[in-house]
Formats: sequence, C-alpha cells, structure tokens
Amino acid sequence: MDCPTCGNSLSTEQGMRQHHTKVHSEPLPNRTCTGCETEFYDPKARRSYCDDCNPNVGSNNGNWRDAKETTTCTNCDADFSYYPSSKKGVFCPGCVADADGLLPENYAETGD
Repeated sequence: MDCPTCGNSLSTEQGMRQHHTKVHSEPLPNRTCTGCETEFYDPKARRSYCDDCNPNVGSNNGNWRDAKETTTCTNCDADFSYYPSSKKGVFCPGCVADADGLLPENYAETGD
C-alpha cells in the first residue's frame, strides 16, 4: 500500500494508516457517509453519517442550544423562550415557580 501523501510504500493497509497518522499528523478516512458518500474519519469507526448529514446533530437534536422557541404563556400572556415538548400547556418560568400544588414543599417526603 502506498501512502497517499508521500508515496511511501508499506506492506499493509493498517501499517499505511498508522504511518499516515504518525508521520503526517492526520488520520485517513475510515468511513463513507450514508447521506452524501463523503469519506471521513471516525475514531471508533461506528458512525454512518458525516457531521453535515447526521440526522441527530444540530437543529435535529433536542439538546441543541438554539432549539428554543418563543411563545406566550398560557396563564399570564408573558412572552418567553422554551424547549418544545409534547406536554400540554406552555407556562412561563414565573407562573411555574408561583404555581401551587405542582410539587410538595419537600417532594422527597412521602407523607400521608
């Protein structure tokens, strides 16, 4: 196998990959994206998509920091940002904090 950067000939593909990582400080691609067929490197060789095509990153990820939406509180008509969910009703943080009976004072207590 020949190194694609320097042309050095190595006896195995694994040897060529190790050579490229050590000598050229860059691992060679070991995966092909299912979405766009671009080759990319994945340290654990488990991913099927590159970062651009991955359906679980960016705006598709529920933990994405810009995934908040702006709406009006169902209770007091205040505008606020929130992470959307399938729960009924949308209440601002102030109304949630002021709500009586959502949680007991000490919800660790089981009480009677």
